[in-house]
Amino acid sequence: MKALYLIRKDIRVEDNSAIRYLIENDLETYFLYVDDIRDPIQASRGKTVRMALLSKMNQSLGGSIRYEKGRSEEILNKIIIENGIDILIYQRQYEPWEVEIEKEIKNIDIEQVVVDEYLMLPPEKGLKDDGTMYRVFRPYFEKWLKRLNVSFDVNYDISNLKSINPEKWKLAENYGKIEFTYLDEFFNNRLQKYEEFSDFPNLDNTSKVSKFLNNGGISVKEIFNKGHESEAFIRQLAWRDYYYHWMFFYPKSLKENHNRIYFQWNDSEDDFNKWKQGKTGFKIVDAAMTQLKEEGWINGRLRMIAASFLVKDLHIDWRKGERYFYEQLIDADKALNVGNWQWIAGTGILSQPYFRVMNPVTQLEKFDKNEEYSKQFIKEIVDEMVDHKLQRKIFIEHFKKGLT
Repeated sequence: MKALYLIRKDIRVEDNSAIRYLIENDLETYFLYVDDIRDPIQASRGKTVRMALLSKMNQSLGGSIRYEKGRSEEILNKIIIENGIDILIYQRQYEPWEVEIEKEIKNIDIEQVVVDEYLMLPPEKGLKDDGTMYRVFRPYFEKWLKRLNVSFDVNYDISNLKSINPEKWKLAENYGKIEFTYLDEFFNNRLQKYEEFSDFPNLDNTSKVSKFLNNGGISVKEIFNKGHESEAFIRQLAWRDYYYHWMFFYPKSLKENHNRIYFQWNDSEDDFNKWKQGKTGFKIVDAAMTQLKEEGWINGRLRMIAASFLVKDLHIDWRKGERYFYEQLIDADKALNVGNWQWIAGTGILSQPYFRVMNPVTQLEKFDKNEEYSKQFIKEIVDEMVDHKLQRKIFIEHFKKGLT
């Protein structure tokens, strides 16, 4: 029998249930990746990581992956008919556009096998006993830990995979190399210091695993098993699940305030551009925004500081900041990005209290006291563009009035 494996965000050959299924059922397999035009990754630097992972997987499979761009269901239908495919296998995804794609795929008249392993827990298993979402993280985290199945099964030999490799199916382009060596170094030498030092940008004590996880370049189960000795690290995987569950059940929250709040946002493009260019006059904000632009990555603490400044000091709509972050980040992920921005803005299902405003001066003193990090990225010193204490007061007063 012939199978078609539609690669989605499971771009790896290790610990991959779809590949294990293909081997165990002795299926001759075509490999296909569709660069779907509905995926917002098209407008993000994160696409370079995804394509590099695809190149790596393609090399592992002897050049068997076919690349197409368009609408997944239309391309699948054509290829299934042309090649006499008997079974279609693919991984479940949760973003609104992916849910739409999956609905269309299910209409194709063929036997289908759906693998569900992108998250530690699928959305349906992350709910309270009454079927609603948790609005406090701690009880969610406790239930999440109890419901996990973390078996890590790599018991298959990839050489037993029967891949069909027509010449015309070869991936058209090599997108460069991507290495995982930093991950090994982090888990071997830095994991135990993660909780204490991950917020300090000059110490660089984060795993940077997000760019791999977001694209399925490494399985979330493998990361859990590598990092399970640090609860602080594992909590990040639970947050990842939580925001995906939220997006799945409340897809409109990708574009709308989850909580009904009216706020008159500042629409000054000059203010927005100063923030993007790292010219606010607040050193830790400017260093973070410069690093983001140069490298496509900043740590979680810096993301919160920069986001808080945009929303609560400049009073600019969180959606503008979220969109810019998504465009710039090499680990771009809509669920996590929106979740974190709505948390900072005070508009999400789980939110930082609107009256809690990060002070960029005290954040610098706490996390970059000697300015070792800031000095790496600040190109020029500019005057502070706002009075933080005044803007904090104005934001709190206006936000409180907008609560409904």
